Amino acid sequence: MKAIVLVISCLAGLCACQNDNMDMMGIINMLYIKADQNADGKITPAEMANIYQFMDQNHDGVISRTEFTTLWAVLTGYDQELSTAYFFLSDLNGDGSIDRSDNSNIFARFDLNGNGVVESLEFMQKYSQVYHEVPFVLLFERVERSNQNDQHLSRTEFSQLFKSLTTSADGSVRKSDFVKVWTDSKFGSQQDAEKVFQSFDTNKDNVVTTSEVSSRFDALDLNGNKTIEILEAVTLGQ
Repeated sequence: MKAIVLVISCLAGLCACQNDNMDMMGIINMLYIKADQNADGKITPAEMANIYQFMDQNHDGVISRTEFTTLWAVLTGYDQELSTAYFFLSDLNGDGSIDRSDNSNIFARFDLNGNGVVESLEFMQKYSQVYHEVPFVLLFERVERSNQNDQHLSRTEFSQLFKSLTTSADGSVRKSDFVKVWTDSKFGSQQDAEKVFQSFDTNKDNVVTTSEVSSRFDALDLNGNKTIEILEAVTLGQ
């Protein structure tokens, strides 16, 4: 019940929330209200599809990357790069658009107990996970653009995951710099940044090196193909 009240409490301020840089709960509230239109605390597959249908500006039944990122930026105040990261996590089949098959897959991911509806707590739990996955999509794509751009990172490429967060020649990043860039970039809160940093700083010297990043490679390579793919990289946010 508390979760439902929390979601509905944002309704009056929904318009005011738009165009500001939203935090995690702001995004969850906005999307939940869009989906659960009858406010019964449960989202059906048809209601889940409503989250994306309004983005289909040309009414062709699919949502292009441009359609998604343009409206997402307006709703959240996020820049194009961050909005694109959300698109990648919605385009689950990786075909460059969001369609009915993606909607079915998205619903299945959110229906944690498999009972055919997404309850308010399930929605919050799953979308908070998505929120924390997004920075790793963005960082993955940054490394991709500076390398082969083949949606696969080698061990060496993966070691540069945090290169864009530092000016150090060796690619290492200090905790103070990491936390500042993480929060300034709207990746999450200071607490989020510190948690991520600590998970990589294995020797606890307040510096994350490329070697420490590289040490996570084998555990992330879930399919054993000696590269890291985007859906493997996002598990760093879970």
